[in-house]
Amino acid sequence: MLTRLVLVCCAAALVTAKPQGARPPAVYDLMLNNNIGVDGYNFRFQTSDGVARSETGVLNNVGTENEAMSVTGDISFTTDDGKKVTIKFVSDENGYRPVVTTS
Repeated sequence: MLTRLVLVCCAAALVTAKPQGARPPAVYDLMLNNNIGVDGYNFRFQTSDGVARSETGVLNNVGTENEAMSVTGDISFTTDDGKKVTIKFVSDENGYRPVVTTS
């Protein structure tokens, strides 16, 4: 009798369980891609699931011993609980410096 009760409870749990299906794949929409090749680049895109990214790279002090790439950009996305996360960053000879905000 106890075995039958356990089986009925397990069956009821399986029937009422919410499916945990995977998200559909995001569609990639390239909005800007400008690879100027020698002294910098920039790009910007957004996907159908709300992920957005932009980045610009500039070569500073060209032809000197202090020549260095400086990159700035941002990334944003929405978490599963509906919060928007934005990461703005600078990466240069002083390191990678992100600033994260959540709203």
